Amino acid sequence: MTTTVLIGAAIAGLLGFLLGWGAERVRLARAKASAELESARIRALAEQDAERIRKAAELAGREAAYRAKEEWEREEARRREDVERAERRLEERRSGLDRKYDLLDEKEHQLELREAELEGRAE
Repeated sequence: MTTTVLIGAAIAGLLGFLLGWGAERVRLARAKASAELESARIRALAEQDAERIRKAAELAGREAAYRAKEEWEREEARRREDVERAERRLEERRSGLDRKYDLLDEKEHQLELREAELEGRAE
């Protein structure tokens, strides 16, 4: 009977060991699956964050380009106004010089007529 008890105890111990080992494998498999799910969740969050950051950077870049374009257009308009103002001043000067030239030409013509008249009187 003692051998039967010893064999029974050995079988019970072996069964206990096998059941414990199987339970541990199941627990480890569940832990691995849980870790893989958590890893996938963290990866998905990281990808979402990366996409959000990329979109924010893209938007910031577009805004900076838009501001630079607006500044360039303002500067271009200012320069164009400066050139137009200078052209108007040059045109006014040219017109003034043309009037002065016409007046001088007319005076010269009047002087020539008077000179001819005086020469005619002198003869």
